[in-house]
Amino acid sequence: MTSTAKAAYVAMPADDAAPPPNYVTATSYLVIPQEPARRRRCGGSACCMCLTVFLVLFFLIPRYPSAVFKQLEVDGSGTVSGKFQFRNNNFYDVTFEDPSVKMYWLAYEVPASATCSFTVDVGRACGHTYNYQTCAVELGAFKNSDSFKVSGLHTQDKLLPMSDTQAAYVADMTVQAASTPQLLMSKGHLEAKSDVKDFNKVSLSDTIYCFY
Repeated sequence: MTSTAKAAYVAMPADDAAPPPNYVTATSYLVIPQEPARRRRCGGSACCMCLTVFLVLFFLIPRYPSAVFKQLEVDGSGTVSGKFQFRNNNFYDVTFEDPSVKMYWLAYEVPASATCSFTVDVGRACGHTYNYQTCAVELGAFKNSDSFKVSGLHTQDKLLPMSDTQAAYVADMTVQAASTPQLLMSKGHLEAKSDVKDFNKVSLSDTIYCFY
């Protein structure tokens, strides 16, 4: 005997049905704070100001100029001149003036009438070995009332005439130089100034030079 099962459907009251879902729309806003931007602008200005101050100090800070003796020149008439090199280590012009420099011959065979202003012990110089004490004999002085200007970061060679020249000592030195290089030394200073700084006296270095 066959039985057939029937599905039973039960009606659900309308009040028992689930209510439809409610949706809430939300809107997001991205707020960019203005303070960090202001800080970045202030930081950039401070860096620029520091860089500007650094560059101004770098270009304007005074650097002492220098002067060195290069060589002694004696022409056919016996006129003696000294060639000097003036160096400006600044970024602005420097004026040199009023040189007061004396030239000495560091003699081993001292002329009979000469007097020693001071003595210098010399070992090896000008490619020769001396190993003796030399007598500094004054040959003359370089003085010039003219002023001259050297541009920033430039050098300038200038020939200064010798005054109060001891011609006999210069001649004796020239004769001895034919067989052995003779030694010279300059001592003195000159004035240097600029629109930024007055350097006052700039001394020449006590360096030994060769005369052939």
